[in-house]
Amino acid sequence: MYQYILFDLDGTLTDPKIGICTCVQYALKDAGIQEPDLDVLEPFIGPPLKDSFQQFYHMDQEQAEKAIAKYRERFSIVGLYENEIYPGIASMLEKLHSSGRKLGIASSKPTVFVEKILEHFHILQYFDVVVGSELDGTRGKKEEVLEEALRQLIPGGKQEYDTCVMVGDRCFDVEGAIAHGIDSIGVSYGYGGREELQNAGATYIAESVEQLGKLINGNHKMSQKEERHENSFLKAWQVLSPILFYWIICNVILIAGVVVIQLCMGTNENITELMGVEWTSMISVGLNALAMLGTIPFMYRMHRRDCAERCVNVNIALPGKAIKEKVFLAALIIILGISSALTLNMLLSYIDFSDLSSSYQEVARMQYSVSVPVGIVLYGLISPVAEELVFRGLVMKRLQRYFSTGVAIVTSAFIFAMYHGNLVQGLYAFLLGMVIAVCYWHFDSLLIPILFHGAANISVFVITHDRQVEMMFNKPWNCVIYAIISFITYYELMKIKKTMGKFTKVKN
Repeated sequence: MYQYILFDLDGTLTDPKIGICTCVQYALKDAGIQEPDLDVLEPFIGPPLKDSFQQFYHMDQEQAEKAIAKYRERFSIVGLYENEIYPGIASMLEKLHSSGRKLGIASSKPTVFVEKILEHFHILQYFDVVVGSELDGTRGKKEEVLEEALRQLIPGGKQEYDTCVMVGDRCFDVEGAIAHGIDSIGVSYGYGGREELQNAGATYIAESVEQLGKLINGNHKMSQKEERHENSFLKAWQVLSPILFYWIICNVILIAGVVVIQLCMGTNENITELMGVEWTSMISVGLNALAMLGTIPFMYRMHRRDCAERCVNVNIALPGKAIKEKVFLAALIIILGISSALTLNMLLSYIDFSDLSSSYQEVARMQYSVSVPVGIVLYGLISPVAEELVFRGLVMKRLQRYFSTGVAIVTSAFIFAMYHGNLVQGLYAFLLGMVIAVCYWHFDSLLIPILFHGAANISVFVITHDRQVEMMFNKPWNCVIYAIISFITYYELMKIKKTMGKFTKVKN
């Protein structure tokens, strides 16, 4: 439990987007730069204005200072109050203050503006110390602001730093905390995002105000730093245990299903001999589908527990504020799933090494023993939900605790490939799994890989179910077209990600 808590202001306690971005827009217009899209200006929220104008619009010192003056011309009168306090912040501050904790503000915004904003939202009384930059440029860096805030807030000096934490939404807050040897809590509901905070080295990450309060009060598991130093056996167990539990549940259901069928038939003889290969294949596919369906509640519960331990929300809904944004994103994911799957499927068919894997031939025979409608349900709904919960929701997320995102993506795709048990499907699953994992990383919603996986499975199953239909689609020029569609779709997805405020750079 922390005794001294320093808060950033913008993106941490309040949402200042309209005020800051509109004032930046106002300053840029004076400099002859038209920027109609406020979303593009979100990276101005948090860091010092001078740094942002120089970095994003290549202004020299004189131009940046002139832009800051123009910015403040509007901000001091109008922009200051174009602001909203995040729900739950006021009550959290009141509880912390009432419990005897010492609270402070460490903001890159000028102190005079910080105090007015705090007073406007009736939360100034909760803070013992309010430190920002100065209008003349003094304390322009976050480290300098933190140094002064720590000096004022903690009379005992550095020996009490282990009871202090810095709360902020950008990498600058985390880096400032690290520079002074104190813990940090990154809030991903602000404008930096989880990835930025992780890369900066945040001690903990909260995705909601409620979770932030729990972390401040000591209700947390291990920090990122502690997690990365767990021994190799525990890391391997953490990553692979969901697959083991998934396998056990599947096999228990499969065995129970076979026993029930034999009891119903009143015999212990070989089912294949009694019913024939075709019916046996259909029964096997049905039992496998039932087994995967049975794993979903268990895997989802594990995923929820992981999220609770990490103090993050169970994120299933598609990102986006408007319904049309969500629908457009879902459509692009489905298109990318279809085009990527068909491209890879055709490329592998041209290599023609399926004959090298007898197990693949057996799996393919079983998969295509069911009708198209049944296959759509099995491979387009049940299988994607179960497998994405395991391989992306659990395995990939756990890998990200210990390794970089790139390693987590590649390793989770490799484990996904090994799960398929044969060379042909394994190579296909590895390549497709890489694309799925990248999309999941970009948008951090479980519905993204589920939609992608489902669309990929349905498209391949429907087209390859009938040999004549497969021959119509399986043309070299079709493969090129699908590959082009994949690249264009991915490019459009990255544009959507940018408009959702995920990027940390501004276009010039």
